[in-house]
Amino acid sequence: MNKYILFSAVGTTDPISNGYDGSILHICRKYLPEKVVLYLSKEMLELHRKDDRYRFSIKKLADMNNTEIEIEIIERENLVDVQKFDDFYDDFDEILKSITSSSSEKNILVNVSSGTPAMKSALNLIAGLSDGKILPVQVSTPEKKSNPKREDINAYDVEMEWECNIDNEGDYVDRTSLSDNMILISKVRKQIIRNHVEVYDYRAALDVAKGMENYLSADLITALEIACARLQLDRKRMDQISESIKDKEKRKLFDYIPVKQTDERTVFEFLLWLQVKQMRGDLADFIRGITPVLLDILEIMLRKKYRIDIKSYCDRRKSEGNYIYKLSRSKLENGGDTGMKMLSALDSEFGKGFEDSVYSSANLLPIISSLEEDRQFVGLLESMRYVERSARNLAAHEIESITEEWLKDKCSGMDSRSILNLLKKIVGRSGMNVSSKDWNSYDEMNDGIKVFLDQNPC
Repeated sequence: MNKYILFSAVGTTDPISNGYDGSILHICRKYLPEKVVLYLSKEMLELHRKDDRYRFSIKKLADMNNTEIEIEIIERENLVDVQKFDDFYDDFDEILKSITSSSSEKNILVNVSSGTPAMKSALNLIAGLSDGKILPVQVSTPEKKSNPKREDINAYDVEMEWECNIDNEGDYVDRTSLSDNMILISKVRKQIIRNHVEVYDYRAALDVAKGMENYLSADLITALEIACARLQLDRKRMDQISESIKDKEKRKLFDYIPVKQTDERTVFEFLLWLQVKQMRGDLADFIRGITPVLLDILEIMLRKKYRIDIKSYCDRRKSEGNYIYKLSRSKLENGGDTGMKMLSALDSEFGKGFEDSVYSSANLLPIISSLEEDRQFVGLLESMRYVERSARNLAAHEIESITEEWLKDKCSGMDSRSILNLLKKIVGRSGMNVSSKDWNSYDEMNDGIKVFLDQNPC
């Protein structure tokens, strides 16, 4: 069961007016909060001290419902000019911050129907800026129009008003609703989430979404969490979130991965990550990512196109706490015809003959070049190796501002889009099980997220 705390300024129609609940009492009737914090200006404080009307009515309501409601009175004896926004906005804000921090497990309600127009506006604004931690509640009049003005607020009989209150009847009409202002703010924030998603900034989208979970589909949060993990290349986290969805049919809605085979999945997801970096203009990350992905593509090619497990010709050695692979001359020499063919290609590439060296694209490319009959394809690989050698190594080892102009200068006129297209051509002819449609995977994921964004809360 939800637990509530209500904060409210007090207005002239509180606690009961014209035979019906005023806003404070009606919200209490609907939500039965554990605590009510009443904010009294000088005028309302004088009425409170005269007959204790506010606490009296709330306590009678609590007794009627066999519950208890704690009541705190905040007295602002010097608050006279209640139409001035600045006189109480900061005060409201500090009070609500205190309530929120000390009542993290409770839902904080604010009454945006009592008090002056400036008070209502202030509370709506504070609620809107609270990331969904504060819920603004408004109360309509029984006549669905402005409250008729009470002729004399001093002429109030607390006992009689309570006994004659029509809302005390068992079939009272609930007149509470979420503030339209909050709904507007929710729409604005949904658009902000949408904008973040469209530029692949899933962390920012998730941060906004988590601040307004009451107004969003739970599936949206799940989808954004998966998208965050995906962009972080956190396969383990992605799979954990997916497996937590018990309904297997529903789980399919969150399956954004087009390439399923383990090693190819890893490589292709990294390629999609590079594509996102290119589209967002994160060129330093884009360029630095070429080396590992090119190496992995060449390894997959050797295995799938030429049936060569290149790592079987390597020594696995520990270096600075990590294991590295070194291509071994002795293992190549003892590797039969295949090993000797690869060694011959390496000896031709390196003038003094091949010596044991770290497993890299510089070593694998000559091997593939000696095996591949399609010289046009070899040319694509050599172009990619040129980019790696010319731009990536500079970007990795020097303090450089990586711009499109910088890339064109270092890569014979190629910009980031040209480099990405070159990678796509290589992947398409590498033997990897990747279709042209798969490159749209992130945009398809974004479309799925937007569907959840447009859903009402579950």
